[in-house]
Amino acid sequence: MFEPNEFGPDLGFLRVPVPLSFDVMVAVLADSHALTREDLETPADVRWEVEFHVAAYGLFAAHKAAGKLADTNVIGDDWVMLCRRAVLDMLIAEGVSSGVDELTADEMAAALMVHSDLYAEHLSTPVDVRRELTRLAYSYGVDALRRTAASLAVEPYRVLAPAFDAEAWPAFCRRAVAGMLAADIRALAGVR
Repeated sequence: MFEPNEFGPDLGFLRVPVPLSFDVMVAVLADSHALTREDLETPADVRWEVEFHVAAYGLFAAHKAAGKLADTNVIGDDWVMLCRRAVLDMLIAEGVSSGVDELTADEMAAALMVHSDLYAEHLSTPVDVRRELTRLAYSYGVDALRRTAASLAVEPYRVLAPAFDAEAWPAFCRRAVAGMLAADIRALAGVR
């Protein structure tokens, strides 16, 4: 694929599909210093940018960026949150199943309790909860989320609550999942 640039139509790369995890795709975008919000407007734009950056900088750089991002507190980082949402929207648009609908309500709540790095205010709507659960399913896999729920029954202290009241976090996660599922049922029934 060739693209005109300031030096003429000589910039190009070969598009080769490479399996990348959700976290690596987010890190590739978040680590790019040249991207703007406008570059990530459509799922096709996001896919193009991910493929371009992997082709231009290599898989080693992509995995290095993912490792660096994994060690960083991203709460409040608007750029990382935008990249997460863009990759999530791209995967949904491409029809990539996350498997989150295969989980029980308890498994979904456990996934939020243990793995989510968002605060309650970022999980205030059913859509926010669904997006976060889908992200967690893409990041960890459905089987790992099931194992998390099973281990919480044995080791309830594994809950990593955000900065607010640690006692309220599990109940909040259960209510958030219940609200999301109720909204799903209302949507299926055609009720607003």
